[in-house]
Amino acid sequence: MFRPFEPAKDKFDIIFWNIPWNHVDEPAVSLSPLEMAVFDPGLNLLERYFREGFDFLSPDGELFVGYSSTHAEWDAAVELCSSLHIQLVEVAAMECGHVRIELLRASRIGAPAACAVHAGREGEREDPR
Repeated sequence: MFRPFEPAKDKFDIIFWNIPWNHVDEPAVSLSPLEMAVFDPGLNLLERYFREGFDFLSPDGELFVGYSSTHAEWDAAVELCSSLHIQLVEVAAMECGHVRIELLRASRIGAPAACAVHAGREGEREDPR
């Protein structure tokens, strides 16, 4: 996903990806290119985005992801963030029927901890589900 860029010289103020967040119980190798546009089995793409994305940020840069707490593998994403020492902060959200979609800011945190998901308002914590 970052292949055309070089982390030593290509830096960005904002990186955003509306990652394919729909859940599917199929291995990635069995999905067509069209299906890969909407599914991320095993959260492989999300993990790669978080592992590589921070290397391309300018000193004050921010990493964002579009995700869904109602249609994605939310608990697995929270565990992934915890293992990578990433905190997600909800910046905005919208609901359309039974689907909730969040814009989340990802930040590295120093110590291993459960991935906290914070509401956009100061001092208020919540899991968006």
